[in-house]
Amino acid sequence: MDNILLHGIGAAEQAGGVDPVEALLAFMEYLGGAPLAANHAAFDRAMVNRATRTFLGVTLRNPRIDLAYITPALFPEHPKSRNALDDWTVPPGIVNAQRHNAVADAGAIAQLLLVMLDRARAQGMTRVSDLLRLRRG
Repeated sequence: MDNILLHGIGAAEQAGGVDPVEALLAFMEYLGGAPLAANHAAFDRAMVNRATRTFLGVTLRNPRIDLAYITPALFPEHPKSRNALDDWTVPPGIVNAQRHNAVADAGAIAQLLLVMLDRARAQGMTRVSDLLRLRRG
């Protein structure tokens, strides 16, 4: 119920969507082995894995880049108290006109990922594994 209030996608709208098996197969085909990027990825990971287990009997094994943990490591000059997506998107001028809208949030995360990747390259990081090590560090 909280999710409906937050995102504005009601039960009728959810029921009228694409068949879950069809949607998940298309998503997995599109994704291939590419890494997934999210901010506070635990929610996204749980939601996607619950769906893929329920409808397909599998879980995704793609690497996950969690910007909530990696971005602070790349920008140590910013206060460690920064935690929300807005804390990281506002300073570089990324505009998210519809917070908590899946498409708008994904666009803001994609733009933040580009900013983060520029910083990573400037620090000599050129592989996803470099970014994943930041999370462990």
